[in-house]
Amino acid sequence: MNAKISIFTLFTSLTLLFTGCDRHDHDIPGGIEPPETILKAFDAKYPDARDTEWTVNDDYYVIDFKNNALDNTAWFDHLGVWAMIKTELPLNQLPAPITADIRQGKYAGWKIEEADTIGRAGMGTVYKVEVEKGQQDTALYYTAYGDLIKAAADKDDADQPVTIPEKVVNLMEQTFQGAELLDIENTTFGVQLAVLDKTVLKIVKLTQIYTWESTTWKLSKQEVPSVIMNAFRTSEYRNDTVESIYMYVDANGAFYKFNVVHNGQAVTVEFDVFGNIVTNRKGNIS
Repeated sequence: MNAKISIFTLFTSLTLLFTGCDRHDHDIPGGIEPPETILKAFDAKYPDARDTEWTVNDDYYVIDFKNNALDNTAWFDHLGVWAMIKTELPLNQLPAPITADIRQGKYAGWKIEEADTIGRAGMGTVYKVEVEKGQQDTALYYTAYGDLIKAAADKDDADQPVTIPEKVVNLMEQTFQGAELLDIENTTFGVQLAVLDKTVLKIVKLTQIYTWESTTWKLSKQEVPSVIMNAFRTSEYRNDTVESIYMYVDANGAFYKFNVVHNGQAVTVEFDVFGNIVTNRKGNIS
């Protein structure tokens, strides 16, 4: 009788044990079990996720999982607030403008190794493409429209959640309303933002205290006003190869910058809105 009770008790205990386990802590061994608040936040955002494994990275709970047959990594803070998602992207689903820019631009001849999409709280989606040439590995970050945001060393821990400073949030709401913030980068002289305004990538430079300094974006020849194009065509640079044209706005006004090859050297020719050349110097801004 005692043996039967012991076996029954053992069976009941094991049943309760396995019933209490959920999909988060036994799909893939080696992970940790986050608090219930984190699990609930994850379930609410990704109800179809499977093959989950949790780890802790600094101030975030990080989960690797599959969703729609794709590999994902998501970050949640300690309050269960979603911070970031990185999703593996099949190369045949990479937007055509991105592939074209790689094949025809500065990275022509490089092999496309893999691609991901990156989404962060309060920010728009960025496409990351890892390319390789010989012993060189580089990570290229793009908009969906094929504009290169930046190129960086390809590191495993390079992509992390971003805390957006309140002054940047205010700037986006007041000056770039309706646009998406894609990237924040600290530079030697201040802060640089990558902003997607509809389909146009704009580079915004700020001081170290987040006050606005300038905004730059690329233009096609068709977008340049006729008064500016006429001024260029009657200048000493009219027969030069035009590499690119940018709109540049700062506290002094708006300027059109032509990057040209003049007498074998890279030169930036700047016009004001009336078509007057205001500066010209070696080097370019691309």
